[in-house]
Formats: sequence, structure tokens, C-alpha cells
Amino acid sequence: MTSEAAEAGETIRVVYVEDDERLARLTVQYLRSHGLDVTLVTRGDQALGEVLRVHPDVVLLDVMLPGLSGLEVCRQLRERLDVPIVMVTARGEEADRVMGLEGGADDYIVKPFSSRELLARVRSQARRRRGQAGPRAARLEVGPLVVDSGARSATLDGKPLALTTHEFNLLRVLAERSG
Repeated sequence: MTSEAAEAGETIRVVYVEDDERLARLTVQYLRSHGLDVTLVTRGDQALGEVLRVHPDVVLLDVMLPGLSGLEVCRQLRERLDVPIVMVTARGEEADRVMGLEGGADDYIVKPFSSRELLARVRSQARRRRGQAGPRAARLEVGPLVVDSGARSATLDGKPLALTTHEFNLLRVLAERSG
């Protein structure tokens, strides 16, 4: 967890799309041991649904996947969401990296990679996404609106609001600047 996330009681949520079972197991274990909430998906054709369900802070995405390529998953995610995408792939040629970045990825890391570097990249993308320059209040109340950053939930008059990650982040920023 970043110091900002730790102080605000927030956990970085990651969807990791990887079909290499051994690499996935080791990477998930490492990220979880550092306080991240990781959901593993092993097929490209299941990635979009899982990302829409989880609303992660960062998506880690392999390129060569069964069911649907990582590049196509990236394109579909970009059509629907503004979530940071880090391509994690064995395809390390310049043309592959450029194609991934121009196809919508925010970052690109080549296998084999350092777990520490991957963790640093995930934290960096999460910080950037959350726009955090410093710690935030975990719970904000503005009249009948309650925004809970730790739980990433919001209620209006006590009723839960169904929000996308982008909508939640926007609502949180507006609540922080109310008055």
C-alpha cells in the first residue's frame, strides 16, 4: 500500500490478466503480501467483465491470452473505462511496446520482470489515477451525501449509489471541494 493509500485507509485494487499459472501465482502472492487486493483472470475473453465487476485502480494485462488478445482487451477497456492499464508481456520488441502504448496502455513492462519494479509501477499508476498529492480524509460527509474512500462507496440519504470508478473518483473530488 502506498503511504497515501495507507493513511487514507485505501487498498489498491488490481485486476491481473495472465494465463501463465506459475507466474500469476507468484505475482499475485507478491502483490498481496504488499497489501494490494488482486483479482486474477486467466482468459482475455473474461477480462472485461471482471474489470467492470471489480472497478480496479490498475489493470495488469498480458498480450498473448487465450480467448481474446490483450491488445483487444485493452481496446475494449479504453472504450468503456478510464483505468490505468499496464501491459505485462514477453513481447519486448520496440514495435510491440509502441503498439501496446498506442493501443491504450499507460505503461509496459517486459517479462521477465522484477516484482519490486512491477509493484512500484502499480503504485505509481494508482497514485496518478487517484490524483493524490497527499493524504485524504477516508470519509467525507456533505449534507445527505457520504463518500467513504476506504470502502470506495457512496450513499445519498443512506441509500448506496452504484458508481463506476470514474464516477466515484469524480464524486470524491467534488465532495472534497464542497463549500
